[in-house]
Amino acid sequence: MAGQMRSRYRHWFGRARKLRPAEHASVAVALGLILAAGLLLRIVFWYGLVTVDPYAYADSAASIARWKPVFDPDIVGNLYYTQYTRLSLTVPTALLYRLFGPGEVVSTVVPIGASLGIALIAFSMAFRVAGSRAGLVAAFLACVFPLNVINSTQFLPDTMMAFFTGLTMLLFLSGFQSHTPRRRVLLYFATGVVWALAFYAKQTAVAVAIPFAVLVVIRRRFHFQLGAGVPGALLVVAAVQVLLMNLGGAFLEDIRTVITEGRTVQPGALGYTDLDLSYIRDLVSDPMFLPTTILFGVGLVAILAAEGWRGFVKGDAFPLVVLVAGQYLYFEFLMRLPSLYSWWKEPRYVLSMLIPMFALAGIGLSRWPGLLSGGGRRAAGLYVAGGLLFAFGVTLSTVRDDHTYWRANRIDAVAIELADAIEREPPATVFTWDDDLARYLSFHLGLDRTTVYERTRNEGLVRNRFDPKEGHDLVEPGSLVVVNEGQDQPGLVTAVPESWQQVWEKPGVLKLYRVPVP
Repeated sequence: MAGQMRSRYRHWFGRARKLRPAEHASVAVALGLILAAGLLLRIVFWYGLVTVDPYAYADSAASIARWKPVFDPDIVGNLYYTQYTRLSLTVPTALLYRLFGPGEVVSTVVPIGASLGIALIAFSMAFRVAGSRAGLVAAFLACVFPLNVINSTQFLPDTMMAFFTGLTMLLFLSGFQSHTPRRRVLLYFATGVVWALAFYAKQTAVAVAIPFAVLVVIRRRFHFQLGAGVPGALLVVAAVQVLLMNLGGAFLEDIRTVITEGRTVQPGALGYTDLDLSYIRDLVSDPMFLPTTILFGVGLVAILAAEGWRGFVKGDAFPLVVLVAGQYLYFEFLMRLPSLYSWWKEPRYVLSMLIPMFALAGIGLSRWPGLLSGGGRRAAGLYVAGGLLFAFGVTLSTVRDDHTYWRANRIDAVAIELADAIEREPPATVFTWDDDLARYLSFHLGLDRTTVYERTRNEGLVRNRFDPKEGHDLVEPGSLVVVNEGQDQPGLVTAVPESWQQVWEKPGVLKLYRVPVP
């Protein structure tokens, strides 16, 4: 069985040397231990939903799980455009919500799995070029990379995008370097499927189009089988259209949303210049990136020393360099193109670019001891081990600090206290004027009872206090009303009538009132 698995892997994904059965078993054990250590890191430094965006995704996933027509025109154009373009995150989680109910732990299961999957992809990229030792080093670096640990336990699309984009790169390279037409058709078809899934995690997955095109040109491999990727991608797009139309959306509404999103609030790349080289600074100065950058640089030097410039350019490691450079070009200079922009350059956005960097570091570091002999080889091995321990130490330090900060400064901290106060009161509809607070509150009161879909229709447990069209107060007798600091002022529509009874207060922040029943 093990021999068959090795043969199948080599047949589809690479030309790495054949492993002996005993070596195969030891590699499998080592890789399993790396993944187990990575999982342990993610359990120890588990975040949960502590920032703003995860609540929008959780809201969307809960509505999909309940098969509500959430893709409604009233929702498009604000924060909830993400419900249309992050389906590779929300749909799998919706299935988990359906089975186990919504919650913080359930929300993080899929991203955790994807983050460990990134390590497997890095292993495969390095293994197919330089064997098991290179793969294990790459997998280790991917598992302990601080941003991969941090984002794996938050409900954000970046880990999903990196996983599917990394798998897209692996499939593309496997097809690109295959000499069997039938195999190329299947691999390119799979590339199209997975690339579309990456796009539906986050549209910045288009970044790999640049290195793919460069590789085709410089290697002069114009495979007509590349066209097989188109029906693969269209298959995913068609499935999404069926989902949209069954959940209240229109045909190609997701594509129209991507094309037009943010036009009224964000000018896009053509409206301003963004040449601040943010990601270069991250790579060379941010403690979260620096160990990987150093090991990547050392690895490149070792590869060049082992292969020479001409051998390097013609070899199997060079496409990984193109994947890094092409994605960097996009993320640094082109990410803010209209409809594919980001408001700012978050470090987590470039996680997919790090995957081939992990692989190159693994390839180079595995070859470095082989360039020397005797005591020099042993010293080089110790330096490699020291570099990996250094990367792990930096992860523990930086992730611990970040984790401590966010657990103490949750964006929903007030909502948690408010939800506890509401649960102690007799059941009643809750009205609030603050939509952000309502989103956090809905999560903690139960997304199986209330989401943004209900709020847009004045339904559910948590509702908007004022009618969005006519503006009149929707508060009902017997309901609970949340009043933020500064809203209870004479002359304001949010002023509290004397007859309302205060039942809870967060001093200086907000108060909770019950409306009397006549």
